[in-house]
Amino acid sequence: MLLALTLVLTACQTDQTSPEASAFWELDDTPNSDARAGDLHSSQQRDDAPEGARGWNMIYVSEILEDTYKYVSGEVYIPDEPAETPRDVVLWNHQTTGLPDECAPSRTEVDDTRIPALEQLLDDGHIVVASDYPGQGLPGPVYYMVGQVNARASLDALKAAEHLPNLETSGRFVQYGFSQGGQTTMHAEALVQDYAADFELQGSVLLSPAVRMKALTANAMTDADLTGFSLSMLSGLKTANPDLAYEDFLRSEGLEILPEVDTGCWDIWRVASSAEEPYRDAAMRDGSDWAAAMDEVDDFEPAGATPFLVHHSVEDAIAPVEQTRREVHRLCAAGNAVEYHEYDDLEHGSVVVEAAPDFPAWAQARFDGASVTDHCPELN
Repeated sequence: MLLALTLVLTACQTDQTSPEASAFWELDDTPNSDARAGDLHSSQQRDDAPEGARGWNMIYVSEILEDTYKYVSGEVYIPDEPAETPRDVVLWNHQTTGLPDECAPSRTEVDDTRIPALEQLLDDGHIVVASDYPGQGLPGPVYYMVGQVNARASLDALKAAEHLPNLETSGRFVQYGFSQGGQTTMHAEALVQDYAADFELQGSVLLSPAVRMKALTANAMTDADLTGFSLSMLSGLKTANPDLAYEDFLRSEGLEILPEVDTGCWDIWRVASSAEEPYRDAAMRDGSDWAAAMDEVDDFEPAGATPFLVHHSVEDAIAPVEQTRREVHRLCAAGNAVEYHEYDDLEHGSVVVEAAPDFPAWAQARFDGASVTDHCPELN
């Protein structure tokens, strides 16, 4: 089943720390008025880093919206072997993991399933950085699928990592993201030159990207198996737009199911799939408050300065391939070189298994300044 594959690729929901150590994430404070994006609040060494590497959980400051600062959790991994020169960085942007705090990636065990190709990236000498995104891991509401917020938090994780002891980065990074992480990756590419100008983006990889909220919501509303996806997106959108009213989008059945987004990591997907009429007929009408808020999330364009590698399947039901094809055309029109691969017989999560082993070599080629493959001329 499609959703089962997605769950397999999601981190095991198992706390990797002792009960005493899990208190690390129990932070109710807010940043001081003089806080700056990337300030490191605290760090905690992990006990599950791959052999030959060390890892830390971290809590840091992110300017998730202009002049709005929040604490965000994340993680960093670095090879044990000393480096003669500053290390290049790989930024991982995670997929949907469930909205409750305990579902955040940094609170679960790490391996090559949760952060694809982690061991090879470390063997290649790179630092690997990942954000949980705001509200995942730490107390507070989750901005699920609100791309700019999560992209700022991800870029701020790069800044925070530089505050860890005995860690020196080159300032160059390659990023990659799966599903929701594809949206984060796209927004980060659009933001980085203005928001994180001290870092040089060398390239981005999209694995089964889910990018434009309005189109994704409209698609999810046609498939009962994806009702949990649409309700989760509504929850994230309302976090960013508190004045939105669920009653304008959902019928009573949808309203009754909605609280499940805050319980188990995947309860909302299981429970919501049985809903028969969760949405109002005019929920997505043009000009409605909800549609306008989705348009605002989707209102960004690629920067056009760095190459992309994109993998997607024609069988993807969560993020239809037509949406990614449109995204590729946007990238090409903006001036990005795009290497694009489609698969005929894979599902949403299976693409990661197929494509991730080749990612470290692509990332190294970007750091080495090698020429890129560009399919844009033949796609346009």
